[in-house]
Amino acid sequence: MTSDLSTEFLHFLKKIYIQLEAENFIRIKFEDFVEFLPSNEKTDVLGKDSISYISDHLHEELLASEPKISQGFVSRHVESPIYLFKNSGPFDHSSIGYRQGLLMVRMAVIMAFADGSAAENEILTIKEVLWAIDWLSSVEKTSLFAKANYLIDPGLEIDGRTSAYNKIALSRTVLLKSISELSHQSAMYIIQVAQDVAIADGFLDRGEITLLQDIYRVLEMSVRSVQGDLTRHAAKKHMYVNSGSVPNRNEYLIPETEIGEIEDILGDLLLDFDEF
Repeated sequence: MTSDLSTEFLHFLKKIYIQLEAENFIRIKFEDFVEFLPSNEKTDVLGKDSISYISDHLHEELLASEPKISQGFVSRHVESPIYLFKNSGPFDHSSIGYRQGLLMVRMAVIMAFADGSAAENEILTIKEVLWAIDWLSSVEKTSLFAKANYLIDPGLEIDGRTSAYNKIALSRTVLLKSISELSHQSAMYIIQVAQDVAIADGFLDRGEITLLQDIYRVLEMSVRSVQGDLTRHAAKKHMYVNSGSVPNRNEYLIPETEIGEIEDILGDLLLDFDEF
């Protein structure tokens, strides 16, 4: 029976691999794996053995995932999302280039949420930004784009642990500290990414402007020039943007004072974000 299940699982993953010829990634849920597991778990949570089994089969079929389930996660809610993409080559998660790409993704996602929700054109802008980076390989770009979509995914709210974990990854204060430590050239690139996402929907929200002001402040740049810089940036891209005053919703972010407590609760779950 186990052998039959394994064969069926590999057939299922091969079909996904074929689908990926036309798509960057495919979003499914962990419950899509349940029927292929050797131990038929009746609960809403998959345990460590099931996660390891899934990870081994993904690796065998040259598929990578976001989240990277081979480390960090010891359990997953069956309705939690998982993004699958082709593992077309190894890359160094600790390299300077990849880490800068990660910082840009965090910046872009936090900016996309600054007006309360992430619009489709903002997500497409994140893809355009990633695909324009010449120092990233194709698999690095795909991995980062899958991560951006995963961080934005409302399905993360299903799993309380993952929801809290997601908020840590998108901590505004940690992001600003990271930006303050960048070289001038890298910091200017991050600002450009933030501006690209801010103008993507043709509307300058108060939350987006406030976030950019915070970035300017930690870089000791003139905060008063933010809105003018945004308008000029939009003009360079032949776009016109309106200013608005929609309140900024901060439920996606958590106070830095709470991070230590949450880290203690999550434990190994945080290993997947060690590159952040």
